[in-house]
Amino acid sequence: EASERESVNPMPVVVNATMAHDLFGGEEVVGRTFDLERYIGMAALPSTAVIIGVTGDSHSGAVRDVPKAAIYHTRGSSRRYGSILVRSNEPAGAAMQRMRQVVHEVDPALPITTLRPLQDEVTEELSEDRVLARLSAILAMLAASLSATGVGSVISQLVVERRRDFGIRAALGASSSDILGQVLKGIAAQSALGVALGVALYWGVSRWLEARLFGVAPLDPVTLGAAVIALVGVAFVAALVPA
Repeated sequence: EASERESVNPMPVVVNATMAHDLFGGEEVVGRTFDLERYIGMAALPSTAVIIGVTGDSHSGAVRDVPKAAIYHTRGSSRRYGSILVRSNEPAGAAMQRMRQVVHEVDPALPITTLRPLQDEVTEELSEDRVLARLSAILAMLAASLSATGVGSVISQLVVERRRDFGIRAALGASSSDILGQVLKGIAAQSALGVALGVALYWGVSRWLEARLFGVAPLDPVTLGAAVIALVGVAFVAALVPA
């Protein structure tokens, strides 16, 4: 039966979404043929393949890897190993025991070298990333605290140093609300400039971070908005108290 399948030309195959797009763009691909030898460079295979189905893309290596074009076929293989992915609604322990029973019923001599939940594979793959993420979060909180302390101290000192100016304005008839409004307007302008520079820097760095993130958007408007509101709030409080 294997030799009969190998001799079929065109050979029926299933391709993933990436390969379907590479071959025919956004057109319908089921039932269409393509040059198999030219595409994957294996002269031992039949020269032509016909697509009988399309699957979704999958990550066969690291989770960061971009899904690549893939072909699934029933041609016989000389490999003495393989992998099977099984989905089950049972608890992991019961499902794995059931799989061992099924394999034993098919061939008692067939060894199972590794059997583990997929979630364990993903957790192990991302363990280093999670450690780095926690360290980054701690450093980010420290940086935010230092930034808030620095902004508050500088703004407060700048307002205190204008005490003589406030006295002159008060002597010339300016009310306390006028002086306070002037201070807050100045702080608003300075804060707007600082926010603009900070967002521009964040935008540039986010492109560098994008390749190092998994499952996290580099441009998170919620995080960015919270940081801006927090630092601007610190600046206004630091100006309001001495003013």
